[in-house]
Amino acid sequence: MNNFDQTVIERAVSEVMRTLGVSSHVFNNRPRSSDKNLKDFAVCKVVGAIRDLGAFGTCTVAVHLFAQDVANMKNGEKLSVMQGRLKGGFSGTIGDLLLDFKGIEPIGDTPDGNGYHVRIIQLKQVIIKIV
Repeated sequence: MNNFDQTVIERAVSEVMRTLGVSSHVFNNRPRSSDKNLKDFAVCKVVGAIRDLGAFGTCTVAVHLFAQDVANMKNGEKLSVMQGRLKGGFSGTIGDLLLDFKGIEPIGDTPDGNGYHVRIIQLKQVIIKIV
């Protein structure tokens, strides 16, 4: 059996997101307060169970993309750019993990009440293999 660690998976996904240019600010929890100089940031979190299938494991990762509002309105263009970079490619070896995923599923956009809009996305069937 594999010993998949949620924190290790979240850190690896965060690193891939930074490499793809989704945002240079990727966290595993929403900061309670954010520096208003941050035009964007992202949060990624393993949600639900991590399934151990012997040779590899799978899980779902929730990604929240935050873009600072412009003139009190959603910055949809920035959110779309961030989503496009995420969709553009997501596989590789990070540390001891080989990561890949089967697609993204956008859930929707909503204001966060702190001057940002968030686009919620699920990375479906993230495949994890310890190398």
